[in-house]
Amino acid sequence: NAALYMTSLHQESDVSGCNDFYCDANSVCGLSCPEIDIMEANRHAFYATLHTAHDGGGHGAGYGATHRELEGKYAPGNSCIDTNKPFQVEASFPMDATTGTIRSMEVKLSQDGKKCHHSKVSVAGYSGNAELTTALQQGMTPIISYWGVGENMMWMDGPGSDGGGPCDKDDPGRCGESVRFFNFALLDHQDDDAGPSTVQV
Repeated sequence: NAALYMTSLHQESDVSGCNDFYCDANSVCGLSCPEIDIMEANRHAFYATLHTAHDGGGHGAGYGATHRELEGKYAPGNSCIDTNKPFQVEASFPMDATTGTIRSMEVKLSQDGKKCHHSKVSVAGYSGNAELTTALQQGMTPIISYWGVGENMMWMDGPGSDGGGPCDKDDPGRCGESVRFFNFALLDHQDDDAGPSTVQV
């Protein structure tokens, strides 16, 4: 699982069970806080998920065991997003002008040389958007992690309840030794020339 996400780590004053101030929505180190998963991915699955502080499951979209929005568009050798090669990830948080809260998280995938126009997921309609708006306004800490070897990852890329997911078993031996995230940019949402981050998994 090559993950790029944000949590309210900077606001945490209690020491966690990991002897630091780490917190997330699943209380991995014993402390809960809001979490925004811009991407959790491998070559076969991609998730984007919003979590309030105590909602470990969250509300998400993408492709894998439980999501189908990117089905047929994200895989090794795919004509839209070929996950054997680097691809770009662009996330935005459009605001609701009436309530002053985020409406959704919009995540767009693209790749040099490809003209796929449907590789986008919208994580909308989440009941926790007000809490996440406050967290974003207070400042969230970006985090990169790469984990999963030796763990059951079928929740992410397994067949799912409908059998439509990408993998029927875990194969940790096929995981790369490292993952690269590069070409980061932070720009105003209205800037159509925003330069997305590039990811190689």
